[in-house]
Amino acid sequence: MSENLIDTNQYLCAVNSLKEKITRSVDVEPHKEKEYCLELIELAMSQQDNFNIGFSYVWLADYYFFVERDIEMTNKYLSLAYGLLKDSKDTILMKYYVLKSLVFEKDDEYIPMLRCQLSIRQLTKETGDDTYLGTYYANVGSLFKACNDFDEALRYYQLTEKEFDRLEDKSTNLQYLIHLTKMIECYCAINDESNVEIIMNKINKISDEVPSKEMVIPYVQMLYYALKKDKDKIIENVEIMIDKNMLHYPKDTLRYQLIIESMRCLLIAKNEKYARIMFDAIDNEVDRNLRDNIDIQKYRLEFNRLFGDEKSKKLIYKNFYENYRQLVSARSLSKIQTFANLFQIQNAMDHHKKIESDNNQLEREVLIDELSGLFNRRYLDVVKTQCQYLGAEQDFAIILIDIDYFKEYNDNYGHIEGDEVIRQVAKSLLKYSTNEIVACRYGGDEFYVVCYETTKEKVEKYIIDIMTDLMSKNILHQYSKCSDRVTISIGYYLDKLNKDTNLLEYIGYADRSIYISKRNGRNTFTKYEKGGDL
Repeated sequence: MSENLIDTNQYLCAVNSLKEKITRSVDVEPHKEKEYCLELIELAMSQQDNFNIGFSYVWLADYYFFVERDIEMTNKYLSLAYGLLKDSKDTILMKYYVLKSLVFEKDDEYIPMLRCQLSIRQLTKETGDDTYLGTYYANVGSLFKACNDFDEALRYYQLTEKEFDRLEDKSTNLQYLIHLTKMIECYCAINDESNVEIIMNKINKISDEVPSKEMVIPYVQMLYYALKKDKDKIIENVEIMIDKNMLHYPKDTLRYQLIIESMRCLLIAKNEKYARIMFDAIDNEVDRNLRDNIDIQKYRLEFNRLFGDEKSKKLIYKNFYENYRQLVSARSLSKIQTFANLFQIQNAMDHHKKIESDNNQLEREVLIDELSGLFNRRYLDVVKTQCQYLGAEQDFAIILIDIDYFKEYNDNYGHIEGDEVIRQVAKSLLKYSTNEIVACRYGGDEFYVVCYETTKEKVEKYIIDIMTDLMSKNILHQYSKCSDRVTISIGYYLDKLNKDTNLLEYIGYADRSIYISKRNGRNTFTKYEKGGDL
């Protein structure tokens, strides 16, 4: 169409017709979605209509995410769309945030996922359009579910349920079926049989015409019987899903969920045959991130514990245990940061006590050094996150600590005694720690201490206290060149902590000052002064 021949009314009619075709094609002709989007882009470009170009980009992203499963192209079109739509208050911007959230969820990136949900909520308030309010509740519920906070997840899912209740006929709604499935997964996780049965009755009332219902019914029954430890019923429902082509089911997200949960249930049933089939199916998936999924790693270890011979057990533990631990740490740290961000952004939420409790549990899981009982070096990531949300700047110090001649101690007294020295130093650090003074082990014989809202006098009092306490323990060290007892050398840097703080730079300054302490004979401490003699 030539732009000279299109008047405003004709243009709007053509645009609205294409928009209707795009939204209708999603469910009935998904491969037509791209064709209609490209047609609308061409039409909108002819009129320099940035809004409808952006609209088309969002739906192209929808196509690449759900049909082509191409995350790179999904992100490309979402980025293009945002540049055109960021100042609009239309529901298409909410759809942008929904898609962006799904991309983040796929990669377990909970913090940006949460930000997308908060943007949806803000747009809902600003526009008065609650079209995506149910989506907001459902996605925040999924965020808490991913963090294993099932009570909080269910609270949001129950809010989602109220939004579905406003529909004229939710029994024909696929999203409602998916929603009920997530609720069952949560109730199974907390061993609530009665509510599982209630939700299963709701699922049975959903129309048989709803796509995926034939697969969801045996799936939720499998979860239910896993809860009851009924091995025969677990296997029976797995066989039904396999007969219904579960392993090659076209909807990726549902197929992954079916396979992963089937693994878990089959291990409960101790069925080697079908569990092996599930692992083979995962190994054939092209998504490498899926094969590295933390739950799958855990199930591989359990499978080999149940069915592997000694040789295979050793191999599987060697290959996967370290990878599994890294995955646990990475995901759990993300959880801590997610909860911290949630608390900062939505501090009016009434569940902050629950969040703080979960933080403490997660800190024990991934931030604690097993040998010393102190925080480990990952605590620095928590400090970095805190910097982003500081209001007014505060006085802050970083202290670095080295055990003097620790290599000589290990070489002559042995590593068992060396480990005990590390524990004793840690006890001295902990003895004088407070809420504002946080002691950590950096690695080896190196420690660091983070001091919040502090002063030079407070820092040096802490240093003198720990040095005195360690000396009072009289730990013999005949191979030290500065004392006949175990001693420590210390350097620290005092400055302001704010949003622009470069924590690595501060650590570098403290490291330079500890070098001065060593040059001055060790068993002493030094404050770093910019421009001073190094």
